Amino acid sequence: MKLGKHYLWIVMVLLMISCGKEKSPLEIEVFETAANGNKVQPITLVKFNEASSEIMILPEEKYQTITGFGGSFTEASSYLLNQMGP
Repeated sequence: MKLGKHYLWIVMVLLMISCGKEKSPLEIEVFETAANGNKVQPITLVKFNEASSEIMILPEEKYQTITGFGGSFTEASSYLLNQMGP
């Protein structure tokens, strides 16, 4: 019984220690290919912090129309689609 209590205390102490770790910043690289000729060009992103982590969606403001999302069939996905029943 004493051994079980010791293990419980060790686990509790380790959990409390792990709760105090500071978050490390997330680093992201974004590349863009555009119709104007830019092919796989790195783009500069805005640095985010706790104060700028709010996203607001305003459906009444429209900037561009989305006509669809692209997609492609690879050999593997075509094979799997062909294997599906009717």
